[in-house]
Amino acid sequence: MKIFTRIVFVLLAFIVVSCKAGIKKDLEKFIGREVILPKEMAAFVNGRDTSLTIEGDRLKLIVWYDSTGCSSCRLKDLWQWEDYAEYADSTDFDLCVILSPSEANIHSVNLAVRSQRVQFAVYKDYDRRFYALNPGMPSNSMLHTFLLDRDNKVVIAGNPINNPALAEFYRSVIKSRATDGTARP
Repeated sequence: MKIFTRIVFVLLAFIVVSCKAGIKKDLEKFIGREVILPKEMAAFVNGRDTSLTIEGDRLKLIVWYDSTGCSSCRLKDLWQWEDYAEYADSTDFDLCVILSPSEANIHSVNLAVRSQRVQFAVYKDYDRRFYALNPGMPSNSMLHTFLLDRDNKVVIAGNPINNPALAEFYRSVIKSRATDGTARP
C-alpha cells in the first residue's frame, strides 16, 4: 500500500509541475500580444440591454468568460468585480467583462447576469466575435483575465480576485500607467 501511495504522490507532483510549466509557457506567449476588441458590443448596464463601444486608448482590464464549463455557474461570483468597477471609475482604465457563452447557455447566462444586478457594464459576445478576432487566446481560463495597455497589448494576465498579491500588482500597474501612460509594468 505504501508503494501505491508513493506512486500516486509522484504522479500528482508530476502533473502539478507540468501544469505550472504549461501555464508559464502560455503566459510568456500571451504577454505583449495585441488583443483585438470588437468595435461595438451588446451589453447589460444596470440590468438593461444596450450597445456600447469599448474605448480605444485607455487601459482595459478584460475579464473573459468563454463557453467552457457551466457559464451561469461561473457567473455567480460576478459581483466580486464591483471593487474593480469602482476603481475604474476613479482611475483611467475600463473594466470590460465579456461573456461568450455557448448558444445553449445564452438564456441561463442572461438570467444569471440579471440576477446579479451588478453596477458595471457586462458585454454580451453571443456571436463569439471576440474569439473570432483573437483565435489564439489561451485555453487556460486562468489567463482569461488580463490587463491591456493603451495599444491593446497584454501587460498582465491572471485572475486577481482570489489572489491578493496579484490584485495589488494589477492596481500598482494600473495606477502607474494611468498617470504616466508607460508601456511596461
